[in-house]
Amino acid sequence: MFFKDFIVITWNNYFVFKFLSLLPLSLLQSLGTFIGWLLYLLPSSIRRITELNIRLVYPELSHFQQQALIKKSIKSQCCSFIECIKFWGKPATYSLSCIGEIHNAHHLTQAIQDQKGVLS
Repeated sequence: MFFKDFIVITWNNYFVFKFLSLLPLSLLQSLGTFIGWLLYLLPSSIRRITELNIRLVYPELSHFQQQALIKKSIKSQCCSFIECIKFWGKPATYSLSCIGEIHNAHHLTQAIQDQKGVLS
């Protein structure tokens, strides 16, 4: 039963993601911002974990500054996720056409030539 339910959920997600990938990027970014705002307001796990991380990494910031950074971080995470859906659902040529400027590409090229591992 679990496997059947999992398959149904997976296919539902596939069609939702495919639909979302058809929407304009600006609309998806607005959706990501809205979802980020909701997750900031609600007692969500993303908020709890982000608050903990910000407090540990930036203890010198005031409470107000930490909250602003938490809100910005959650919004950014949600927008990145939504943008990934857009690029996942489109052909690679679309994704490549969205690249405006590449900084320090020589580091990547050199690492590939040296056969070193690369994290991006």
